[in-house]
Amino acid sequence: MNVLIVLNYNDYVTTNDFVLKVKDYSSVDYVIVVDNMSTDNSYEALLPLDQLDNVDVVRTPHNGGYGYGNNFGIDYARRKFSEIDNFIISNPDVKVSNDSIKNILVKLSENKKVSAASGLVKDAQGKTVHNFAWKVPDYCMMLQNTSIILTKLSMKLKISRFYGIPEHSDVKYVEVLSGCFFIIKHKAFKAINFFDESTFLYNEENIIFFQLKELGYKQIVLLDEEIIHFEGQSISRSVKNFFKMQSIVKQSELVYLKKYLKINQFSRVIYEIFFLVGCIEKWTISAIRRNLHLNKDH
Repeated sequence: MNVLIVLNYNDYVTTNDFVLKVKDYSSVDYVIVVDNMSTDNSYEALLPLDQLDNVDVVRTPHNGGYGYGNNFGIDYARRKFSEIDNFIISNPDVKVSNDSIKNILVKLSENKKVSAASGLVKDAQGKTVHNFAWKVPDYCMMLQNTSIILTKLSMKLKISRFYGIPEHSDVKYVEVLSGCFFIIKHKAFKAINFFDESTFLYNEENIIFFQLKELGYKQIVLLDEEIIHFEGQSISRSVKNFFKMQSIVKQSELVYLKKYLKINQFSRVIYEIFFLVGCIEKWTISAIRRNLHLNKDH
């Protein structure tokens, strides 16, 4: 059995449209819609989906974050069904075909050493995004990630954590899959106790696939299968303030750095300095872009 978990927060229109498309896929046996205690009328608006034969709509008692919300749906599914082979974890703001899911499932089942798989993630214009997959980040990569300039420079020098797209290949072995959509074997996911609920938002992929790598698993991307991600719709609705968002990012990164990379106090201080400088850099770049946009309009 393949169970799809889709998490909603204040975005019932996108979630409803997505579920109505995938509910009839032969590759998806059941859909669990989790409303993460939205502050609008999302839960009530999504309840009609609960009348469908293979869809359940549930609501968390509070908004405990992305990992908590997904775990709520996973726990619900595991209580409801005695045998689950794979969990399909998906944002509502993606477009994926039934054939793509079927092909991903076939490849996933063929290799016992692979715990999760996905397709090639593209943006709304059909361009492959650079973060369709990446290497499990070490400490230096996490420092790089605090800065837009350092990230772009590392990509130019080909020392980035991100992968290039190989030519003449239909499958790429990777370490970390994009969290917008991936299919993961129930057995492997259970081995790491599913999502780490210590984070509220961001870095869930790093944490999941760090643990799976430690257990000896690999991940794959099927380069001929397309996942369109209309990125940022849900997040932009829920996190309005730049500095509030950066605070959430920092908290999540510190969970990864301390709990999994086990950095010492000195390394944490260095990270804090990099993160602060990175916030100033990002804010400055954002302000310049806003001003240029305003000047262009006038």
